[in-house]
Amino acid sequence: MNRLGYIIIFIIVVAIAATSSWLLNKVEVQPFSLVKPPRHDMDYFLTNFNATVMNKNGKPHYILSGTRLEHFPDDSSIDITEPKIKLFREKLSPWFVDAKLGRVLNRGALVYLNGKVTMLRPASKTEPRVDLTTSNLTIQTDKDFAETRDAVLIRVANHQLKATGMRVYLDDGRLELLSKVEGVYRVTN
Repeated sequence: MNRLGYIIIFIIVVAIAATSSWLLNKVEVQPFSLVKPPRHDMDYFLTNFNATVMNKNGKPHYILSGTRLEHFPDDSSIDITEPKIKLFREKLSPWFVDAKLGRVLNRGALVYLNGKVTMLRPASKTEPRVDLTTSNLTIQTDKDFAETRDAVLIRVANHQLKATGMRVYLDDGRLELLSKVEGVYRVTN
């Protein structure tokens, strides 16, 4: 190769080096960082607690109790072990709800119950006793409404109903069974 070839190669290498240096100065390199998910750490807990939530008129709307309550500030959720809820109704018998586990969201407006969930409405002068058993139940306390998509067993007096899925309108005691409804009605003489 002659001297002119070496000079051309040298000029090309210097031009590439100068362009690379200019590009490195122009482009900002952001340091690589891992995005850490927010931690779901408890900030306080209560044992053997009892809390009364009032309605707009200053009367008890429901009483929530349990063996342990854990609050998580990242999503304002509350986990409850062995929750018990007494849902008051105006001029009618209250509903009593028990479960193995519960989670409360939206400042108490939404309650998810898991494990064996039982609901009881004691008999009154106008209503018979109602026992409900299911595995999961969602209660919207602000709407006086409860529902499940799971199997449910309902006992009223000597009668028994089985269904998959249920909606309960707690304020007026109305009950909707969604599918696969089977009933046993015992007639007394």
